[in-house]
Amino acid sequence: IQTPAPYIAGQVLLQLVFCADQERLREMYANLLASAMKRQSAEAVHPAFVHLIQQLTPDEALRLQRIAADTGQFALHELSTDNGPDKIHDPPDVTPRYATGTGRGAGR
Repeated sequence: IQTPAPYIAGQVLLQLVFCADQERLREMYANLLASAMKRQSAEAVHPAFVHLIQQLTPDEALRLQRIAADTGQFALHELSTDNGPDKIHDPPDVTPRYATGTGRGAGR
């Protein structure tokens, strides 16, 4: 366990005030903070993830958790790009490899 980056922890703590009565959103923020505190996952926690959660409604958070439960995975921080040699000038195809960072699966 390590001290999380202040730009992650500070944003998470500020946002928790606004979702005090929304268990699913609180859980997502808590899992994000927990991931930022683990050495093996801290580098993968991007500051924008706080803003992604901030944009979710409780119903959308529930949907993401159900997707994670059905597939067993949902990691926002695990993206892959595959342009190939012929697509050097095209914008990258950014597709989720799998989706565990939300809900109960955060930090795994």
